Amino acid sequence: MLDTQALMNSYELVRYTDTPYNSDIPWGDEQEVVPLTKSITPLTRYLRSIKIDPHAIDEGASDEGMEWMEEVIDPKILRPAVLALKQSPWFNR
Repeated sequence: MLDTQALMNSYELVRYTDTPYNSDIPWGDEQEVVPLTKSITPLTRYLRSIKIDPHAIDEGASDEGMEWMEEVIDPKILRPAVLALKQSPWFNR
């Protein structure tokens, strides 16, 4: 979760509905908010928590979980990044 109030003070926020990579059909009522920045900008200072079930992280880091991402990013890079979520100071805070 990001501190949207603090982000609004620095950036324009835009809402959009996320869709799967292989479809134009949105995922339910889920909506995302993204800050518009002029360049790639670290937004860690706005991070308040990473809320996720630890089991979902383990599933995502499994061979099966990595399978669908292999065409986009090397699992040797992605798997440690996914598992690192559980070590984050913001994990389920």
